[in-house]
Amino acid sequence: MRVRELSLGLIGWIGLGIATAPAARAAIPSTYSCLSAVAKGGRDLFTKHLRLLELCRDAELKTPGACPDPASVSSVELAVRLTKRIVDHCDAVPLGTLGFPGPCTDPDASDGFTPGDLAACIAASHSAASASILPSLYDPALVSPLRYADFNCQKTVGKKAAGFARALLGAVQKCRLGIVRGTILDVRPERCAIDHPATAKIIAKAERTLRHLVDGRCSDAQADRLLLCSPNQPIVTGAVDCLIDTIVRLVDNLDPTAPSDLIDYEFAGTLPAFCGNDRVDAPGEECDGTGDAVCPGACGAATGLFPCLCQDIPRQRVIEHFDADYDLGWTGSMHDQHVAEGGGYLTDLWDCDGAGGPDTRCAVGPSCSLTPHSPCSPSPTDLVTGNSICAALGQGVCRKSAGGATGPHCLLDIQRRCTTNAQCLAVGDRCVKTVSGPPLPMSAGGVSACLVRIFSEDVVGTTDLATGESDVRLRQRAFTYIGGSLSEPCPVCGGFCAAPGSFDAPGSRTPCATDADCGNPPSLCVTDAVCSYGANVDAPCRPGLPFGGPTDGFGTTSVDCLPPSSRNVSGSGIDLLESPRRTGTVTFEANTSCTAPGFSGNACIGGASDGRSCVADADCPGGVCRPQCFCAGQVRPNACDPACVGGVNDAAPCSNDDDCGGGFCHPGDCRIDPSDVDSCQEGRCTVGPMTGSCSLTSFVPCSTDAHCTSPACPQCAAGETCVFELRQCFVNGEIDRCGTPGAPDRTSASFSCTARSESGGVDAHFGLPGPAALTQPETSVVVGF
Repeated sequence: MRVRELSLGLIGWIGLGIATAPAARAAIPSTYSCLSAVAKGGRDLFTKHLRLLELCRDAELKTPGACPDPASVSSVELAVRLTKRIVDHCDAVPLGTLGFPGPCTDPDASDGFTPGDLAACIAASHSAASASILPSLYDPALVSPLRYADFNCQKTVGKKAAGFARALLGAVQKCRLGIVRGTILDVRPERCAIDHPATAKIIAKAERTLRHLVDGRCSDAQADRLLLCSPNQPIVTGAVDCLIDTIVRLVDNLDPTAPSDLIDYEFAGTLPAFCGNDRVDAPGEECDGTGDAVCPGACGAATGLFPCLCQDIPRQRVIEHFDADYDLGWTGSMHDQHVAEGGGYLTDLWDCDGAGGPDTRCAVGPSCSLTPHSPCSPSPTDLVTGNSICAALGQGVCRKSAGGATGPHCLLDIQRRCTTNAQCLAVGDRCVKTVSGPPLPMSAGGVSACLVRIFSEDVVGTTDLATGESDVRLRQRAFTYIGGSLSEPCPVCGGFCAAPGSFDAPGSRTPCATDADCGNPPSLCVTDAVCSYGANVDAPCRPGLPFGGPTDGFGTTSVDCLPPSSRNVSGSGIDLLESPRRTGTVTFEANTSCTAPGFSGNACIGGASDGRSCVADADCPGGVCRPQCFCAGQVRPNACDPACVGGVNDAAPCSNDDDCGGGFCHPGDCRIDPSDVDSCQEGRCTVGPMTGSCSLTSFVPCSTDAHCTSPACPQCAAGETCVFELRQCFVNGEIDRCGTPGAPDRTSASFSCTARSESGGVDAHFGLPGPAALTQPETSVVVGF
C-alpha cells in the first residue's frame, strides 16, 4: 500500500473531528499572492533542477565523461528567479501568520524570518529533494555507454517520473491554495491528494501515464539491468511502484513523523499540528520536545500522560478504566456496560502542597485567585470575560492554564468560553473542544451505538492527594451515533480487515486479530495504528493512554477515530451533568412524575410500604411519598413486570393486590441483586421480563441456541448457547452508587439524567430519557510538586 494511501506512522495529535473546524475564510490578496508565489517558485525550481540533473545523467550514459558529476549541476539562475518572485509577493506579508518558518531555519534571528530567508530555504530544500530523487531514477552504479534499448528505457523513466512529480506537486499546491482562498471546503489540507476529487483525478492520470509509457519502453530484464529504484526492483511494475512511493514521500507524504516534504516547506501554516513535532502548534500545547523554552527539561513526552505539557506545574491526570459499571436508561438493556479504557480528564491543582505536604487538599480545575476559591468558569451565556464570577465576588482573577482547561475555550484566549469559532475574535483563533476519552461502543439486544462525549464545562472541585478523596463537578455533551455493526459499534484503531466489510454498514470493516479472521482465502488484517472507518478513516491514531485503549470485546478505540457525522442521531448532543462525581456514596431519590399510565402517581420510598401507591407522606409509615421517576420525560421507573411485595405471595407475579395475600401488587418491581457486586445497590427485576443473549457474545440477542451459532451469529464462538436472565433495573425510589477513595487508585460514583436522542429505536431500546449511574475505577497521576 503506497504511502499516500495509508500512512502507518504514529501521529501525536490529530485535530479532533468533533471539535469545531476552522471556519473557511477568503485569504486576503497579499497572503494568497505570497503563498502562490512560494508554491509556483518552488515547483519550478524543483522540477527544472531535477530535469537538469537528468539531462546530465543522460549525457553521461550516452557518452562517458560528458557529465562526470551530476551533483555539481548548478541552478543558480533558478534560485535567483525564485528569490525575486518570493520577495516581490511576500515583502508586505507577516510570514509568521502563514506558519513560517515551519521546517525552515532562521539564519539570523535578529532580523526575523524574512522573505529572503524563505526563498533561501525553499531553494535549498527543493534542490536537495530533486538531488535525492535522482539515485532512484538513475542508479549511480550504472556503467556507460548503455545499449540503445536500455538507454531509451532509462531516459523514459527519468523524464516521465519527473513529469509525475511535477503533476503531483502542482495538483496538491492547487488544492492547498484553494483551501487558503476558501474555494475548497471540507477537505483536510494534508489529505488533498486523497479526499479532493479533482486533485486525486489529476494525480491518478499522471500515474497512469507514467505506468503506460514505462511499460511500453522497458522490459523486466531492462529494469533488472538498470537497477531501477532503490532498493533495486527486478520487474517493471515493481520499479514504477517504488518510484511513485519515492516521489510521494518527498513531495507530499501523509506520515507526520517522516522528514518534512516539499508541501510542508511551502505551506508551513497548514502542517499537521501534533504533539511530537518539536513545535508548539497544537491546541493545548505548552511545549513540544526540543521546543521547551517555557519549562526546560520538564516537557511531557508525546506518548506520556502529560503530552506537550509542562510537568513542573501541579496537575492531575485522572485515567478511567474500562471495568466500570455504567447503567444507562430505564429499560435495563444497557446496564452493566463497561467504558473505553483511557478516558478521563486532566486538570490543574491549586492551593495545596502535594501528597506529602502540610496541605494535601487541592482545588481542582480553574479557580479564583482568592478565597473561597470558587469555580471561575462563567455562565454558559457569558462569552466575553472568563473571570466574570471571580470579579463579581471580589475574589481576584481566574486561574486557568491551557493544560487544565477542559471546557470549550478559545485557542488563543483560554479565559474565553466558546461554542463556535465566531466567538473567538482574534486573528487565527478558534474554538477548542476536548473529548473526554475514546468513543464508547455499546451493543445489546440487536442494537449498537457509539457514544462520544465532549466536555461542555471545565472540571472543577476538590481532591485530597493523601487520602485520594475526590469531589468534582463534571459536565459533558454526549453524541450518540448509530453503530457500524453489532461487533464494531465504533471505529477502531487497528485490528480490522483491509477489505470493506460486508456487514451492516457500508464502508466499515470487520474486526480481526489475524489475517485468518479476514475471509477464506484470508485478506490482510490491518494491525497498524490507523482508523478503520469514520471521519479519519485510514489516518494514523493513538491507541494508548490517555488517547485510546481496549474495550470489552469491541477492539481498541481512540479519540482520533470518530464515527461518521452522518450517523449522529443526537443533534447537538445530550447534556450529561455529574454533580457530584465523588469517591463516596452518591444517592438520588425519585422526584419526577412518570409519563406512562400506572406510574404517573406517587409511591412510597422507604418504610414498610416501600413501593406502594400513595397520596401523602402519611400513607408511608417510616417513609415518604414521592413521584416514581428520576428524570424529566422518563416513561416509567424500570421495565420490570409487577410482583407482590409482602404477604404470603411475596415476590410472586401479580395483576392486583388480591393476588398478594396481605401484601400489595407493585408494578415494575425491582430489587437489589446480591450476586451483582460491580457496584452497590445493583438491581434485577423480581419476576420478569426475561431476556436472552448468547453466553459469550453477550451483545447478541437470542431466543434459541441456534441464534448463537454460525451462520446466524458469525461473530459467536463455537459452543455458545442462549442464556436467559431476568432483566437488570434501577431499584425503585432511590438510586445509590458507591465510590471508594484511594491514592493513586480509587473509585468514583455519579448519577446523571440522559435526555432522548433523535432516534426512536435507540430511545426505546435504551430507555431514554432516563437515569445513568456510573461506578468508575480510576487512577490519579500527579505531577508538579
